[in-house]
Amino acid sequence: SEEKNAIVAIINSAYQICQKYSLADFELYDLVLAFCQKNINYVLDEDSAPINKTPEYFRFAAETLFDGEGDCDCKSVLAYRIFKALNVDVEFALVKAGNSTEYNHVAVVLRKTSSALVPIPNTYQEYEPGKIYCETTGFGHAPGTVPSDIDQSSISFLK
Repeated sequence: SEEKNAIVAIINSAYQICQKYSLADFELYDLVLAFCQKNINYVLDEDSAPINKTPEYFRFAAETLFDGEGDCDCKSVLAYRIFKALNVDVEFALVKAGNSTEYNHVAVVLRKTSSALVPIPNTYQEYEPGKIYCETTGFGHAPGTVPSDIDQSSISFLK
């Protein structure tokens, strides 16, 4: 599929950057997350022309790449698909952000397992044993960094 080809191209580009700049293999995770944060513009669904300003819409990864924009759930679906292609155990995380009493934000969480094509390093901060939070919005949040406006105790998983 075109989506799979695009995801493979993103991974290959990240690998080439790692090799070109003599980065450690695991820095691929930082690059993937930075790609989702920086290369996909954060635009709320109700402000997004490509989806006709639909109030809440979960884009497929290919749609997010094609549109070049998306909100937290769209960016998280893209990150999820890329991490899945790297054989990482990844889940969607629902969280409460900005003092909200409601679940109002989506991110992804990587679980440390031996199945990942590139081992997840021990240097990533875990918010719970074996769980690494990945913020797909904003910029500069490395894997394991939980932004200060996220209620860490609220992290739960979409089943």
